[in-house]
Amino acid sequence: MLFFKDSLIAKDNSKIILTFYAHASVGIEWKGIHIYVDPVGEKYGVDFSIEPKADLILITHPHKDHLDAKAIEVLSKADTVVYASKECSRLILCEILAPHVSKEFMGVGVYSVPAYNTTEEHLQYHPIHDEGLGYVLNIGGTNIYFAGDTEDNEDVLSLKNVDIAFLSINQPYTMTVEQVVNVVKAICPSVLYPYHTGSQMGETDVTPLVAMLKGFCEVRIRNMK
Repeated sequence: MLFFKDSLIAKDNSKIILTFYAHASVGIEWKGIHIYVDPVGEKYGVDFSIEPKADLILITHPHKDHLDAKAIEVLSKADTVVYASKECSRLILCEILAPHVSKEFMGVGVYSVPAYNTTEEHLQYHPIHDEGLGYVLNIGGTNIYFAGDTEDNEDVLSLKNVDIAFLSINQPYTMTVEQVVNVVKAICPSVLYPYHTGSQMGETDVTPLVAMLKGFCEVRIRNMK
């Protein structure tokens, strides 16, 4: 199975390759380092056994569309490191990251961002006390933000120096189109990738974002249902 890839040039002129697997599963290759964010395999028909082994795996929270223990096992080698939110440690072996923690891994900066809902009727999906995470990766001087499952809370809106943002957009679990626009106008990335756009409740139409964010950032729509 072939997956869409984007090749980016980081601020230090190194090459970053993004692979879009499905939903919230993204791969990053940089200088021979392989990083996976929320790799989920069988649920989305992704065979990770034919993908490069992971140096680093980042898990945002333990919901089944973000945490797949089998996929982690398949991608792991002897020295693979797994960073994850605290609730994930019940299901996998990992190094637990609390919110607002900075790490460095093989030249990649990793910063954990709180991910939680604030809309009253949606608090049960991602409550703040679960300490779900998003991650900002500094790769070659370029900051790439993977939001995980969150709404436009104050921790997200206060982020600085984000160059590329992956923002989750699907109701009732994550953000609305309007909330995504609010985040983009607050954190000012140059590129937006809407992701996590589908669920059992249906697919979110993200095409209005192109017009709504014209003049603010480039919107790149990939197959991330």
